Amino acid sequence: MGSFYYTAHPLRPLAGTRAVLNLDMIGRDEAHIPQSQSVLQIAADTSNVLNLVGTTYSADLLATIERENGNVGLTLDTKFDRDHALNALFRCDHLPFLVAGIPAVWLFGGFHPGYHEPSDTVDKLNFPKMEKVIRLAYRVAEQVANNPQVPRFSVNLPGSKE
Repeated sequence: MGSFYYTAHPLRPLAGTRAVLNLDMIGRDEAHIPQSQSVLQIAADTSNVLNLVGTTYSADLLATIERENGNVGLTLDTKFDRDHALNALFRCDHLPFLVAGIPAVWLFGGFHPGYHEPSDTVDKLNFPKMEKVIRLAYRVAEQVANNPQVPRFSVNLPGSKE
């Protein structure tokens, strides 16, 4: 609810926000949960996979992420931008910024057994992957901040000319 509140009551005008990088659930490797069985294709080894949620709304931001990832080496997956069963797009803090027309992406390790359960303990974290995600986020933030061109917000749907 905090991001909805913030976009309604920003500390600075939202027009000055270039993009939002939301890092949430970046420490675990993705694996099927009951809701994803037969709905999503998940690789057997996701120890180096990072999901990007929201890139459909900014080809510019996606291009920056992909370019900077060349120096980081994660496997990027945009399957949740095409997912309608789990509604990942609507489940995190990047959504209110997208609604406001600001390029935003959720850097997301994926759902996993124990999601939001007491069994989701620190010993299950993939620290090398977390380090890569943080390095990627830093590199992307630096590029977005220093580039004279602001990433454009757009709807880049399959078959569109944008």
